[in-house]
Amino acid sequence: MHGLAEHSGRYEHVGRTLAGAGYSVRAVDIRGHGRSPGWPGHVTGAAQWHDDTAAALAEARDAAPGKPLFLLAHSLGSLIAASFVAAFQPEIDGLVLTGYAGLPGAAMLEAMSDPDAPSVPAELICRDPEIVKAYVDDPLVFFQDVPIECNAAALEAAIGANTGAASITVPVWMGHGSADAICDVQGAREYHEALGSTDKELLVYDGLYHEVMNEPERDRVIGDIVAWLDGHTG
Repeated sequence: MHGLAEHSGRYEHVGRTLAGAGYSVRAVDIRGHGRSPGWPGHVTGAAQWHDDTAAALAEARDAAPGKPLFLLAHSLGSLIAASFVAAFQPEIDGLVLTGYAGLPGAAMLEAMSDPDAPSVPAELICRDPEIVKAYVDDPLVFFQDVPIECNAAALEAAIGANTGAASITVPVWMGHGSADAICDVQGAREYHEALGSTDKELLVYDGLYHEVMNEPERDRVIGDIVAWLDGHTG
């Protein structure tokens, strides 16, 4: 599950690495994003994103019946996934969350206070200038102007995720950049602490920005995810 104003195609390299490690991968463009209906950002509420999550999990189950099933999500996707798991308690074997969006960072707060500023500060998604340029030039990314109903649905998902943390008991792995100015790392720390799971891990990557799976150190981060998955599939 991808983040706000972007789409699943930005994480093809993650899917390739996971597939190379033996995992069957299914990705989804959530409602209002990418090639899904409602682009750019038009959604009636978090319930539509929960429907998208359920559909993706069902497709993954059909693709590999009887195999362990994990849900991996980034940023806004982390709120959607976490609120979905808290509300519906699906039969999954673990949850992987990066850039948990429970607490806006300084740059997001500044952007929200300036009506003329882009909704997402593109230069702060990661430290790789080529990734940033591709993000800015991507016709399916609408970082400059996120509709109000999309932000409202995101807030709804955040409330569900944060208030439902104690009800999540499946294994959880979290990764976050210490220099993330879009989603404050403290939000990830507080969410990790509140989780009901006894099998939970939070890795804070020193100096990394928001998109840890797109940073120059992406191979290390994705490798950590694969290692955690491998440790939970025995």
